[in-house]
Amino acid sequence: MKYKKLISLAIAIALVLALSVAALAADTSQSYDFRLRAGGQEALTVEPGETFDVTVELSRTDESVRDFTMYAATYVLWYDAEFFELDEGSITFGQTDDRGVLYIENTDVGRDGWKGITVSVKSPTFEGAEWTNPSTLLSFNIKAETIGASAIQCRSAAMSTIYGGAYSEEHNNVIVTVEKPESNTSSGSTTPTTPTTPTPPPKPTTPEVKQPLYADVPVGSWYEDAVKYVTDAGLFNGVGDNKFDPDGTMNRAMFVTVLHRYAKLPAAKAAADFTDVRTGQWYSEAIAWASENGIVNGYGDGVFGLIDDITLEQMITVIYRYCGVSAKGSVPTAYGAVSDWAEDAMSWASAAGLFDGVGGTLTAGKPASRAQVAAFMANLNELDIK
Repeated sequence: MKYKKLISLAIAIALVLALSVAALAADTSQSYDFRLRAGGQEALTVEPGETFDVTVELSRTDESVRDFTMYAATYVLWYDAEFFELDEGSITFGQTDDRGVLYIENTDVGRDGWKGITVSVKSPTFEGAEWTNPSTLLSFNIKAETIGASAIQCRSAAMSTIYGGAYSEEHNNVIVTVEKPESNTSSGSTTPTTPTTPTPPPKPTTPEVKQPLYADVPVGSWYEDAVKYVTDAGLFNGVGDNKFDPDGTMNRAMFVTVLHRYAKLPAAKAAADFTDVRTGQWYSEAIAWASENGIVNGYGDGVFGLIDDITLEQMITVIYRYCGVSAKGSVPTAYGAVSDWAEDAMSWASAAGLFDGVGGTLTAGKPASRAQVAAFMANLNELDIK
């Protein structure tokens, strides 16, 4: 049987989670990790034609599990149909009760030669579909067809939260290698072998073209590496339809959530004392943590300003307070007029290199773009201040 030459194949799973969850336990300090496994492993070797299972598993960060109620969950699976075959009939959600209805439909994920399928579980009565100790949320089968190796990746494309806990957008790669089986030969055989025709040298292969992480993040753009960092680190992702929206802005609630994730989701001791911050929302724990640690103060009239775009000087001041540094120096003039309360933070950020490599227009009193936020978080990570 002739096999295709070694091809670097790519499978990706764009994980889009729309979770509306009511926790069955009162401890709000726990967080959950979604992890991908192939054949129960992070690295798997199979033969051409072999079918293996891929699972999305849920565990708490302390390696235990907890019951909860999920109202809806949606996953978009996408794979290179040239090299793999997905068994749609094998797709299951784990341990749901009869209020959860499974839907499967084909979808276009916007990549040449790739197929996509949307898998979701929904509650027609909106009462919730319950998972009991859900070690496996999703499982499906894939058949290997071509010799080669590739990483299967689990990536979230939308922000989500588990009420009563926090959803960790941690990602991992699963390496799947497809190998030709070894032929059985007798070590003591004296049967003469038939001379074989010399094998011609292999033809030059076409270099693999690097695919963009998102459709609107060009390869080689100044923010490409920063966007990859915040995506892989689980700080924030795209806005759907395989887009990152690099020129879009970020509101104050979302940026504090990003910083909370960067800090490894520390628990708050009490709810935030702002009139516009409700408990039990996706941003509640992050704002409460930032407020009690003096990282954010709101507007001074009891309002936090959840949906207001965060300005450059506000963001730099929040990072400055998080880092716990104290600095005095000349205020940079390249970013326009700087408010009195932001002068020390802007001075420190400029000297520390936080602005290094950040493209686009930067004005202290105007909103920073999502691409710029990604670059600032990547630079903060280089400072190694946790």
